[in-house]
Amino acid sequence: MKKTNAIMMAAIMVAAMLLVNAVSGINFGNVAKDLQNKIPEATKNIDPYQVYKAYFKRVDQGKKKSTKLPANLINMLKSHFRGLKKVTAFESKNVHGQNAMTDCMKIYFPANSGMINKIKNGYFLNKKDNNLQWLLHELQHTQQCQRVGGRAKYANVWFKQVKTTTLIAANSGQAINEKSIHDSMPMEKEADSTADRILAQLK
Repeated sequence: MKKTNAIMMAAIMVAAMLLVNAVSGINFGNVAKDLQNKIPEATKNIDPYQVYKAYFKRVDQGKKKSTKLPANLINMLKSHFRGLKKVTAFESKNVHGQNAMTDCMKIYFPANSGMINKIKNGYFLNKKDNNLQWLLHELQHTQQCQRVGGRAKYANVWFKQVKTTTLIAANSGQAINEKSIHDSMPMEKEADSTADRILAQLK
């Protein structure tokens, strides 16, 4: 997930609230109070995986275009990623801006981003298109999902990392917002560094 939007922020806030509930002995001060004020009472006992599934259900409902990865692109990337034949890329009207959302083997780009046509038509084979790094980043999320054992476990890891990252930020006095939390998550850092490394090797 390259960037976040309002729905992702809601998921992050729910995860943060779960953290506050789980560590009652820790004084978050104004941070905890602010989080509690922003999360409805009804979300206190919410199942994070249900949040994850509901979020991606909405993303999937907005899909407009889709494509499997073509053979020539798979051939270019097969030494870096496994399971590429199982990956499907979509464009969804419920993904906005420069966001992209990966749900295991499904990658959702914004509607009208042009990514589906670029994937289909071999734009990335020249290895110079600026959006290749974006695709590589999302493909690394597919690897993470496979590595941890599937969708439910991937969602669980995601929420655990949100909680841990929020805790670290709160304890260190850092600002807590969707971008800082998202960008500090280990899975996002790994996706960025992997994409940069592979891009350098391809060029």
